[in-house]
Amino acid sequence: MKIFSSGSLRQVWLQASVAGSIWASFEIILGSFLHNLKIPLSGAVLAFIGVWIMIAFQHLWKVKGLLWRAGLICALMKSISPSAIILGPMIGIFTEALLMEISVRLLGRNLIAYIIGGGLAVLSTLLQKIISLIILYGLDLVRIIEALYKYAVKQTGLEHISAANLILLITSIYILAGIAGAILGYRTGRRQSGIYQNRTSPGTISLGSNRNLLRNDENEKYSLLFLALNIAIMVAILGLLNFNLLIPGIAAALSFITFCIIRYPGSMKRLKKPGFWITFILITF
Repeated sequence: MKIFSSGSLRQVWLQASVAGSIWASFEIILGSFLHNLKIPLSGAVLAFIGVWIMIAFQHLWKVKGLLWRAGLICALMKSISPSAIILGPMIGIFTEALLMEISVRLLGRNLIAYIIGGGLAVLSTLLQKIISLIILYGLDLVRIIEALYKYAVKQTGLEHISAANLILLITSIYILAGIAGAILGYRTGRRQSGIYQNRTSPGTISLGSNRNLLRNDENEKYSLLFLALNIAIMVAILGLLNFNLLIPGIAAALSFITFCIIRYPGSMKRLKKPGFWITFILITF
């Protein structure tokens, strides 16, 4: 892994890492909690929080490209979430960030742009569900509407409303949640801007001359070949387990773990710390 100093990372990426990691903390901890307990409208709640955080940072740090970068960082961090479904939420997070970024780029950094971007961002979670239904059922409109109606009933618990009215209701809820998140984010960013007015360089982030963002053993060289190899091996192991080939899958997994212990001794130092495993177990529960 390369070692980055404060001088080799663009300021916008450092700012995006702050915003994206805060967003990811809600997605990973609160998101896993809500989804695993099957709380209604949990996707809208998480998207609302994401819009609030992103708009606040965008209004505070008026830099281009902050939103999509923060969304990318949040989506990548979501990959470590202790949940059975990860790829869909990762795509959803990045989509939300892109929609907000596009709105701000087209309309400028103002409340109208934030409201439109926030509304579209939260609504995209519902659109993602519709796209998944299209992939599942094709262009069979009747089956798609029926499945969407069942999804709306599951989210709201309302069974005695017509399909059209229920779908309209849940769509309105998603849009209003996005608008509310945008307004709250705008007010939060505006309030924080007043705190930074007397500073010469508001929002500037420095890692320090004697610190590194990613500190690894100098003997461990970064390799794209090993990155591709690790990904391919993990996919192969998951494939074996998915097809119930338990003995080959377990053997391959143990061999891969042994390889990682030998190849990456610096990373193993972190796994030896009890605090890491205690935190992991608590988050998983």
